Amino acid sequence: MSKATESKENEVKTDGRKGREWSPSFSRTVKFYDADFNLQEKKIEDKIVPAKTLQEAYNLGLSQEEMILALNNACKLKLIEEKTEATIGDGISESTLNKFIESYRAVSRFAKITDKKEQTAAIIAKVKSDPDLIEMLRADTKVETSAESTE
Repeated sequence: MSKATESKENEVKTDGRKGREWSPSFSRTVKFYDADFNLQEKKIEDKIVPAKTLQEAYNLGLSQEEMILALNNACKLKLIEEKTEATIGDGISESTLNKFIESYRAVSRFAKITDKKEQTAAIIAKVKSDPDLIEMLRADTKVETSAESTE
């Protein structure tokens, strides 16, 4: 179990695509049990000198197979992002809408509706009647789909 956070230092801008920006440095907290089964927590930090060519990547210790795998994964993720955005179009992703609905379930106006399907329908009706809310959820969908493809 570990938690990774990327440092803002030396961030490298992407090629205009949405999602997280890449950084050559990292900071990660690693939680583990030692040989005596005592829970330990250690912070590790480091950074690489980013490769600018395939030869530099190879010099960083990557084999040709690892470089090809990384390139293929990058191409696949880009295609997934493009296809997902094209499929959703002006719609709202299910996960974006569900996150929104969950936060609205506690609002008194909707909390008194005990049937979950009725409650969901009432919240969706509220969303449909509010153009600003629809635009906000569409924007969240675009951010979400691009972020999913980078993870």
